[in-house]
Amino acid sequence: MLIRQDKWYCCTGKAGYGKTYWIKAHLRKIPQDLLWILDYNGNDYTEFKKAHRFTFKVPEEIDDFLSLAYRQGDCFVVLGDCDSYIRKNEMSMTKKMFVNTARNRRIGAIFDAKRVFNLPPDVRGRINQAIIFRKTEIKDIVAHEEWAGESRGYFDVLRNLQIGENLIYDFDTSRLFRGVKVK
Repeated sequence: MLIRQDKWYCCTGKAGYGKTYWIKAHLRKIPQDLLWILDYNGNDYTEFKKAHRFTFKVPEEIDDFLSLAYRQGDCFVVLGDCDSYIRKNEMSMTKKMFVNTARNRRIGAIFDAKRVFNLPPDVRGRINQAIIFRKTEIKDIVAHEEWAGESRGYFDVLRNLQIGENLIYDFDTSRLFRGVKVK
């Protein structure tokens, strides 16, 4: 799969099933000087030495990161474990500005989230493709079905995905694809 700078992606699934590995494999194809990475854990993206890589200690630093990437423009942003800090009731003006207008500045993005229902509707509504790894809880599967506007049972296959297996849902075409297994 080719990551495009004019698209927004959401990589989601249970911990340990390949999300971060998938993201890193695709980031290696992007020039590092275009990458802006918010490394929530502080150690997931250390290999990207020439990227603009940030960690944060207080929530206000997230807004600082988004502002810097926004001013830069023409870049690609990765928000690691973003469902921990971009939530429905915690959308600052900076986060709203980024979500609503960053594409106008040629900013592509990957939102790495364990649970999509924690992300605000404004974010979910701007995603072009969801890369979905294993989900076993009913509320997670139903959240994906509702997000995609698909009928109950459409994403039941997510329960059976093995480590590294993923599905790609394209919101632009309303099509589901089997992703390439990450190794």
